[in-house]
Amino acid sequence: MIRRAVIAAATAAALLLGSSPASAACPSAWSTRLRCVEGDIESVWLDENFMTMLDGWIDPCRRPGPHERFGFIYYSQRPGAPEPQGYVFLPRLRAYEGERTKFVGTIDPAVEPLNGPLVAVCLAYGPGKVIDCVQPLWLPEDADPRPPVPPLAVLRAAPVVVEEPDGTDPNCATCV
Repeated sequence: MIRRAVIAAATAAALLLGSSPASAACPSAWSTRLRCVEGDIESVWLDENFMTMLDGWIDPCRRPGPHERFGFIYYSQRPGAPEPQGYVFLPRLRAYEGERTKFVGTIDPAVEPLNGPLVAVCLAYGPGKVIDCVQPLWLPEDADPRPPVPPLAVLRAAPVVVEEPDGTDPNCATCV
């Protein structure tokens, strides 16, 4: 009887701790319970300051929870590395605005020098949950020949580091 009470109390504590708003909003992780999400990066262009801009939409198949977020994974690939590495910057994750959410943003130019050549920026709803990808646009005189965007299957399987904004431009309010 005492053993059942201890097991029940431990289970209840684990459930309460695991589902508390504080743990759901934990800034050290990005996860999702969404299983079906559609989306598209509709256009990519250089703005008047020669920054790469993008816009599009994301639409989960069910109403997202209050702590569900989507964002962009920056994939870089160091020379000689067998696969790309993804980076997500937690403060830049975005809340859904109902079911279909439109977005516009800037690709952060400060990311590339720290993480190797940028091969893709992808719309995602969780690590490995890649929907659509683009290659950043650069001025012709600044650009090295870049490999094509890797296939989505490669990017979905690539490791993703979820981190604070070290190495990004803190003054870029529109960065994705």
